[in-house]
Amino acid sequence: MSRSLVVIAAIRKLAVPDICRHLLPGAVHAMAIGVCPSDGDIAVAEVLEIGRHSHIDLASGRRAELEAGDRLLVVVGRLFAPLEFSCECPATLGDCALVSSAGAAGVVTGGANGLPPTRLRLLGLAVDADGAVLNLGRLTPATAAPAEALRIAVVSCARGSHATKVTAALTRGLSRAGFRVGVAKPTGAADAAERWRFLDAGASAAVDVVDAGRLCSAGLDAGDLMAVTGTLLGALNGNQAVLLRVAGGLARRDIRALIATPAFAGQVHGVVLAAADALSAIEGARRIAEAGLPLLAVSGAICRSPLAMAEARNGLDCPVLDPQALALPNRLSALLAPFAMARAAVGGERLLSIAA
Repeated sequence: MSRSLVVIAAIRKLAVPDICRHLLPGAVHAMAIGVCPSDGDIAVAEVLEIGRHSHIDLASGRRAELEAGDRLLVVVGRLFAPLEFSCECPATLGDCALVSSAGAAGVVTGGANGLPPTRLRLLGLAVDADGAVLNLGRLTPATAAPAEALRIAVVSCARGSHATKVTAALTRGLSRAGFRVGVAKPTGAADAAERWRFLDAGASAAVDVVDAGRLCSAGLDAGDLMAVTGTLLGALNGNQAVLLRVAGGLARRDIRALIATPAFAGQVHGVVLAAADALSAIEGARRIAEAGLPLLAVSGAICRSPLAMAEARNGLDCPVLDPQALALPNRLSALLAPFAMARAAVGGERLLSIAA
């Protein structure tokens, strides 16, 4: 079948998901049929049957319920999300699945137990006024080289460590202390609810792999991950403090490779480790030390158990703090003071430490 363009009826009524948030109004002029999708392509899809994802997170920040017959934009490609669905890019237009509420779609290769995925039919690939297929990689906003700022990485030992809660608490604490805070998530996949949680906690901006033109970070080597990290840091220029939410867990090879990269250590002033128990906290702390990164504190799901916190303290040289403590400026002051984070040049200004 040869390539042809089809004008989309009621183009304005197409739901635009969070993953397409950089798509300019009026950018979609038609859809191409008789073509094969490539990783990151934006497609027009119709909902066939509702499964696990019964809603879509819109680019506007609102959540919209889905019903069979609804049409929306999705991004097709490879996605690795063990607690949801993992997928590959479809080889042809036709049936596939919605694998995230952010708007990712593909052919499912694995997933957690529970409801089957929401079924979609890819009707065509979205094209611009010149007939070029719109791709996530083409939507990346221009960024400058990262400017100097206080940078703290929040690294999870494994999924379920409550690293998102820790990041939100740090965002709130730094914001309350007078810092303009940005949050970057260079690993994992887009999660609109998580991004809005950081914004609600006081972040001036929150960016993820989508802002670097990627569907997710799975399969990237350390060099590519650092490129994504650099792009996201550049997007947060103007912030006095930046939190790097390193998702995925230290058990993953790509995450270990990223934190072991000298370039990553050069971008980070310290690490807060999110752990679920004492053993993972102690082992995670060892790996952080091997990477040459200063460990500021351990927090996360481990703080649900006072006994687990006490066990971890016996094997650590850093404090174990409940996420609620990280949201308190006076506790942050004591935490950051020993690590020489007193000043950062931001926009030509000298920024005093929260310890001052």
